[in-house]
Amino acid sequence: AAARAGAAMCDVPAKNAAFVFGGADAQNAVLGDAFWLDHATNAWTTVGGFASGGVHPVARAYATANVVATRILLFGGQCRRSAVPAAGVPCGDALWSYDLQLNRWTLEGPFASAPTPRAGHAAATREYSLNVFGEPTDEDIGLPTKHPPETRSHRSHLPPGTPHAATESRRPSLK
Repeated sequence: AAARAGAAMCDVPAKNAAFVFGGADAQNAVLGDAFWLDHATNAWTTVGGFASGGVHPVARAYATANVVATRILLFGGQCRRSAVPAAGVPCGDALWSYDLQLNRWTLEGPFASAPTPRAGHAAATREYSLNVFGEPTDEDIGLPTKHPPETRSHRSHLPPGTPHAATESRRPSLK
């Protein structure tokens, strides 16, 4: 994989590898490729599921990647305005899942209550929950912006397989 900033990365114990998605190159071009870094050999290989005409996330930087069961969840990020999917889902609040067994991407949702778009946030999983924490983004340009005096937190409850609910709560400032 080429050098990049703002890539999403997570460890995938079932594959004995790390997963890396997107980021931005030295010219600030947003990338949409994905790689495995094999822990045993330190070798990089391309992730499947990006067939021409297939469904997959658009290029993005500053997203998060987390493993839940047999899926990798890719949430948020910054992408080019021209890359917003035809369905109208902003890059910053899209939740994608990559099925590790089928090597296939799925755009999850819609959710009754979706989080605000964000990039450069943090995310963690516990059992079947995805918890997202950090500043929302400016929807027009996809860049992180400050929204004092609060920081927002989002939690999706995920049954084995597919996410089914999403809520967002406001947390006090951590000043």
